[in-house]
Amino acid sequence: MADFLLRPIKQRHNNESKYVTIESAGGSVSKIEPIADFVIKTKLISSSGPEKLQEGKKVFINVCHSQLVPKPETDFDARIVFPLIIQNEWEIPIITSCYRRDHDKKGQECYTWDCCIHSDCSRWIREDIQLRDILVEWCLESCEIRDSVALCRDHIAFPKMKQKGAEIPALEILNDDLQRDYKTKMHEIIEQEARDPMSMLRVSDDNDCGDDDDETLPPLFPAAKESPGVKIEEIDESEVARKRDEESVVARDQKDTSEYEVKMKRYGGAEYKLRILIEDKAKNSKPGLFFPSYSAAENVLYINEKLSIPLPCDIVSSAADIKIFHIAKERKLYIYI
Repeated sequence: MADFLLRPIKQRHNNESKYVTIESAGGSVSKIEPIADFVIKTKLISSSGPEKLQEGKKVFINVCHSQLVPKPETDFDARIVFPLIIQNEWEIPIITSCYRRDHDKKGQECYTWDCCIHSDCSRWIREDIQLRDILVEWCLESCEIRDSVALCRDHIAFPKMKQKGAEIPALEILNDDLQRDYKTKMHEIIEQEARDPMSMLRVSDDNDCGDDDDETLPPLFPAAKESPGVKIEEIDESEVARKRDEESVVARDQKDTSEYEVKMKRYGGAEYKLRILIEDKAKNSKPGLFFPSYSAAENVLYINEKLSIPLPCDIVSSAADIKIFHIAKERKLYIYI
């Protein structure tokens, strides 16, 4: 997930379908005029924000760029950057707008977001297909975080258009946000949590307190609650043992359940000829449980010794042709050949 997410100070009014500018106390503002690059098309799965959006509606994301958007400290070099991405140490800063309502070609209502990156980053994703795929996922996540929605990953398309809508609205960003050192701030938070784990709990408690001015401390021991009369019943030990056995069988079955979704995409005339995306869909699975292995004799890729993927003979000549990138948090495995 892209943790470098800058929020425009344009926010949606609760009662009107327009934007209002939020004044900042003493903070100067930069106005960014985005340059259209390409469009991501998907659909809305769910909405949990203050404004409920209609599920199933089409979603368009304008990926655009500007020289005013911050860029990563390290310029893109595939040999250096991809290992850093796997370790969550390199990301492309994204400025994400609020959603706005629009209409598709059939006149049906849809939702549009704008994701703006630095112009150099736009050039990088044009030159590297894999980085473009990763940026698409970061843009989807940024929109989800921006307006508390969930977007579909199964039917992503790229319409032949530079932008959705007649124009992309300008973004107004606080200069303090543009100049803030997020990497240093994140390290400070991590170090503080390591030194004093209770600090995070205290912050959470402070946020939950609201405007309550009552300084009275709660009792050290909670007051005993009167029970409405608990009856003591005799327990059948054989029944307890039977239920315990049933629970262990269910737990074992759930532990052994594996569910993978595999998608393949061919590329013509590119550095990589084939991309394989493997996603762990099992509800009980945990991040970081992919163990890929390649059998040159069989020309088969094995995942966790449970999933076998025969590879085309005209593409793979040796194991050196295969590059694997694992995004643990998303339970996804990207394979480029």
